[in-house]
Amino acid sequence: MKKYTVILLVMGFFALSFGEPVDGAPSNGEDLPRDMSDVRASINEIKEVVQRDYEALLVTDPEASGTVTVSFLITSEGTVADVSIDCPGALTVLREDITSVLEEIDFGPVPEQIEDIPVTVPFTLTPPE
Repeated sequence: MKKYTVILLVMGFFALSFGEPVDGAPSNGEDLPRDMSDVRASINEIKEVVQRDYEALLVTDPEASGTVTVSFLITSEGTVADVSIDCPGALTVLREDITSVLEEIDFGPVPEQIEDIPVTVPFTLTPPE
């Protein structure tokens, strides 16, 4: 079976794009009250699901492409809230597994986090040439 190459273009600070700064913190993830290595690990879980499902989709739809954008908030309790997953066209089949991964994520409580932390991750998917 031909191995498919997936181009995952992730914008922002190591696969993260933060919204407004939290309590004066810079929006690049530095000085946020939450350990960003935990966030990165969760983003990697999402990336693996996107890659796996995209490779499976390419078997039946070799021209499928586009940008999947995953957005959510990390609450001070460590839960994921306000999930938004934009999967255009044929990429809509990826939504279910991405949602399943997001439902399992628990970052743990951080009492000093006074506002929800917005996270947006775009994955640009392009079939191999």
